Amino acid sequence: MYPYTTPPNNITFSVYRKPTHTDQYIHYLSNHHLQIKRAVVSTLTRRAKSICDPDHLQTEIDHLRTTFINLNGYPKQLVDRTMSSTLQQQEQRQPKPEPSPIRSNIPFQGHISHHISRLLKKTAGIDVTFKSDKTLKTILKANGRCTPTKTTHKPRDCIYKLMCDCGSSYVGETSRPIDIRLKEHRTSVEKSDLKSALSEHIVNNPSHYIDWQATTIIATNVHDWRRHKLSEAINIKRLAPQMNRDQAVYLPNAWEIN
Repeated sequence: MYPYTTPPNNITFSVYRKPTHTDQYIHYLSNHHLQIKRAVVSTLTRRAKSICDPDHLQTEIDHLRTTFINLNGYPKQLVDRTMSSTLQQQEQRQPKPEPSPIRSNIPFQGHISHHISRLLKKTAGIDVTFKSDKTLKTILKANGRCTPTKTTHKPRDCIYKLMCDCGSSYVGETSRPIDIRLKEHRTSVEKSDLKSALSEHIVNNPSHYIDWQATTIIATNVHDWRRHKLSEAINIKRLAPQMNRDQAVYLPNAWEIN
């Protein structure tokens, strides 16, 4: 940690801009409410007043005036009036009135939006804020990625059944998308790693094959894990699959199927 030292008296402060700065702000002809355009001028003027020392303040104000009038199309009278009121405002600001408990956000569509705002405030006490309309960015969405032409929804949280060509079946459950679980089953069968009952069945019967395309979804949207496990056990009891190694969770005798 460096020791604290008093800065020398010759240090000055001003607004810094990168060499690539373009001085482009909201253009006066853009479809934004006039209050937003005034706020841009007022904000940058307030920044200059709070950062710049007296020797650089006027230089920054002249730069902002030229930027808004010549580069962004603002009327000279509007810029001068906004800057003057911002520079002369008192340190102690008047407290703002209490906001209305009801607020509405509407797109700005020129003068009609301003008339709607005044009407709602006067007749119903509703404060209105404006939002920008659609832009080319929101319309084109040119992000470099192709829009998918077809989306496939893979069910999750489901109970499923698989069949072997010999007629044996297998009942399982998964909380993930079914295609991911089937991929794991196929990998286990191809590697013969005996990690699943399907793989064990094929290892013991090399001439058999699992019909992956005939997968049956028995139940879906079983989100609660207790109901999930219970549903698997019930269907194992009901369908009596030959390839299952166990009967899942314990079921009382009341679930026995006669």
